[in-house]
Amino acid sequence: MIGITSWGVYLPRNRFSRQNALDAFNGGSIDVLHLSKGERSVCGADEDALTMAVEAAEKCLKNSNIISKGAVDSLCLASVTLPFADRLNAAIVKTAVGLKDSL
Repeated sequence: MIGITSWGVYLPRNRFSRQNALDAFNGGSIDVLHLSKGERSVCGADEDALTMAVEAAEKCLKNSNIISKGAVDSLCLASVTLPFADRLNAAIVKTAVGLKDSL
């Protein structure tokens, strides 16, 4: 089958309030109060792009009724903060999730 048949996402559980950041760096100036709404998802001390990619891949396979691990034809991993510069990060995800070696 051609195309995206399943996808997965992982968001860290830790949250950081934008109001806290504004108070710490700006003192709560009136002119930027509109920036202080909401919160941001923040990685834990043991989470990086590779860890989150493995979690997302596992959810992708778990939630799919269409594909099995053996039917996966490709795995794409893109990030500006991958932990290894000299290793294939996507291959690490492939191994951690249990996909076929020829992927």
